[in-house]
Amino acid sequence: MLDLAPAPAQAYLKLRIGDPTLCGVGIDSDILSASLKAILSGLQRAIAGAAARTR
Repeated sequence: MLDLAPAPAQAYLKLRIGDPTLCGVGIDSDILSASLKAILSGLQRAIAGAAARTR
């Protein structure tokens, strides 16, 4: 008997804010939520990078 459990949705994106191009990744049971998580992941990387450059 096969276990046909739904697979999680995964979203990967490249986000360019200023000069660097950053990657974002999101995983959720819903593709829309996974996409939003990927955007937030990329934005968090941008904020962290900006904070590191200003130190």
